[in-house]
Amino acid sequence: MNIIRHMLNVKKTNNLKGENMKTKLCLIATDGDMSKKGMGTKNTVVPFHSAYLKEVKQFLKDQLDLSLESMNNFLSNKEDHKKFRKIYNKSIKSFNKLQDLGIMVCKYDFRSTWQLCFNEHDELISYGKYQIEERANV
Repeated sequence: MNIIRHMLNVKKTNNLKGENMKTKLCLIATDGDMSKKGMGTKNTVVPFHSAYLKEVKQFLKDQLDLSLESMNNFLSNKEDHKKFRKIYNKSIKSFNKLQDLGIMVCKYDFRSTWQLCFNEHDELISYGKYQIEERANV
């Protein structure tokens, strides 16, 4: 459903320029502490400056790698544990980069699962109730 909505909005999105494009993207917590399944009743939405898309993508990739590796039966031997620690440390590094940029702000952000989406009500509401957090440097 979101893909169809996205395809219909591509032309509109591509016509945005300058200031309007800066926070057209956002992260939405879909699981964990910052989601409606966690400490609150709404999913947290964090708009971010489009200049930080590369760092956000890296964080999401690292987050997925960590999640997939967590599903393995790690710690069954030293090699599995080393592999997990390497992936975990990479994930922490990309998270810290987003903290430096002001996109992520606390340990609860790290303990949440995030998805990249457009900062538009129609798309955000498809995830359920949400709350937009305007964070520093974003």
